[in-house]
Amino acid sequence: MIRNLLTLFAPEQLKGNYIISTKILSITIEHNKIVATVALLKGTAITLEKTIIEPFEEAKTSLSLKITQALTSLIKKVGHYDKVVACLPSSLVIFKSFSFPFTDPDKIKMVLSYQLEGQLPFSTQDACIDFIITQEQSDPVKADVIVAAAQKKLIEEFLKPFNDAGIAVETLTVDAIGLYNLIMRQKETISLANTVFIDIEQEATKLLFFTNNQLQYIRTLRSGLATKTDELWPSLNFTLQSYVNEQTTMEPLKIILIDATESVQLKLLQNKIEFVSEIMNLGKLLQNKINAQGLTKLESLTSIAIAIPFGKGHIFSLQEAITLNQKRLIDHQTITALFFSISTVLLLATHTFLQIRKISTELIDSQNEVMSSIKENFPTITTNNRQDALNLAAREVQNESKIWSSFSSETRKSFLEYFHGLSTKIDRETLGLNLKKMLISKNTIMLEGNVRSFEAVEQFEAQLKETKLFSVVPDLQKVEFSVTLPLDNQGAL
Repeated sequence: MIRNLLTLFAPEQLKGNYIISTKILSITIEHNKIVATVALLKGTAITLEKTIIEPFEEAKTSLSLKITQALTSLIKKVGHYDKVVACLPSSLVIFKSFSFPFTDPDKIKMVLSYQLEGQLPFSTQDACIDFIITQEQSDPVKADVIVAAAQKKLIEEFLKPFNDAGIAVETLTVDAIGLYNLIMRQKETISLANTVFIDIEQEATKLLFFTNNQLQYIRTLRSGLATKTDELWPSLNFTLQSYVNEQTTMEPLKIILIDATESVQLKLLQNKIEFVSEIMNLGKLLQNKINAQGLTKLESLTSIAIAIPFGKGHIFSLQEAITLNQKRLIDHQTITALFFSISTVLLLATHTFLQIRKISTELIDSQNEVMSSIKENFPTITTNNRQDALNLAAREVQNESKIWSSFSSETRKSFLEYFHGLSTKIDRETLGLNLKKMLISKNTIMLEGNVRSFEAVEQFEAQLKETKLFSVVPDLQKVEFSVTLPLDNQGAL
């Protein structure tokens, strides 16, 4: 459950480094048995945990049904696993070698069908195709590849027992490709200059031809240890001699017979090869590279080979159909993507709502503050309607601006003259003048206050007339006065 959640958010592996621990169940169908190996991949470490062998029943049923029954029985003994890798026999696969002026795997995959057209005994539309890059060059840019192609109907027949047993095969590889992967993991300790690796099994024999540390050809003979020896050895020797005849190199051909379990039979049969050969226990070399403590012995080199992934995260598979596990993963990832998309929209909507609410609250507070400020500065305004209060305040401000606009550069001289005239002509000390209020408008000046005595009232009237600022100076009959004086030059301000 936790692993399924992790795969939704992180890649399983990155360039061969398994970020999420993965248990691989590899299954190979051999002569009269099924061999399964469980391998744990964690980081760059590989641990072989166990190997299980399930023989076929001797019942008089079809081979497909026997395989289905054996797979059903085997899967109950395996325990937990994350992915299933199955192995297609090389006898069902055609191998071709090509070179391309580019190294991008996606580009190579795009042109494979075109390159294979006419080179297969069946249409490329009816084929499942994949490849491995055996060498890359940077100057000039070049990639050498080995292409594997198999008919779709043969693959469907091969996978039918797995489907009937309820086993979802996620990767369908080829035994020769798995063997190549093992050899390349040992390339520091073995020579690949002009070498042929031979893996003799019960019903087939695989040959991998290397030149200059590079895989050149893969050949499969449809005969093995279980067939008559007079069929295997002539065919094997003929294939080796044909390869030697094609070579231009002067290096001697090195023949290596691959052995996994130190077979005595293989040592006895070694003399039947017409070329000098040696036996290599690839199983022992393999144990130096990976942790195989969980295995008492290496029962099947092929089963182990296909359980070990390629370096740099490359996955070779002839299976085009999406497996049940892959479909579930895609469904889970789709659901997760929808969940996060909807969650993001909801979070954005909630954030927007809260922001709008916050702005609305600030707007209301600002409006209330404006109303308080208006009533504080304009006490005569009593309305609670904001727009009416703003209109009244604007009107008051406009009236005041008409007065104070007189202080502009165009009219400042007139005001100074009025102030100068009043201050020089009016003798405040003699009159005992107490000016309480003075309002200046465009055409009038209003004065409010009092003088010392009635005699001072007459003197005040006379001094106002002497200023010659006012067109009319009314009679002031009381010591207390509040008088509006029209300006002599109306509109001059």
